[in-house]
Amino acid sequence: MIRELISATMLALSVITVSADNDGKVESINQAEFSEKIFDYSTREKPVIKSERPAVIDFWAPWCGPCRRLAPVMDSLAVRYKGKVDFYKINIDNNEAIARQLGVSSIPLVLFVPVDGNDVQGMMGVYPTDAYVDVVDEYLLGMPSKSR
Repeated sequence: MIRELISATMLALSVITVSADNDGKVESINQAEFSEKIFDYSTREKPVIKSERPAVIDFWAPWCGPCRRLAPVMDSLAVRYKGKVDFYKINIDNNEAIARQLGVSSIPLVLFVPVDGNDVQGMMGVYPTDAYVDVVDEYLLGMPSKSR
């Protein structure tokens, strides 16, 4: 199921841009900002990734208990990877069109978007911090994970 979601998301990816004001925080964005900063989710064009940095995107909702538990983990990762990885979060309740278009059916869903043209990877649910560190280190940054 996660592979199907990732495949559908890959079809929708288009452009990722650098967040010049990334100051080690998770940036909350809406559908319009998502289209501007990440990719135009309304198209099915092949992704054209332009960012100098990879991105981590957290799909969440305020009523979701696991999402609330994941938020401080994403905040700590944004500080840890300041200037190396951009972190975003999308409230699916306020941005239903993007969730529908991308097929987000369960949250929290964290997408890891590399800049090297590789496929997007995703993690559904809440995992220990080290699991996210491993994906960011190994998949997004191409270095051995420090969590092991």
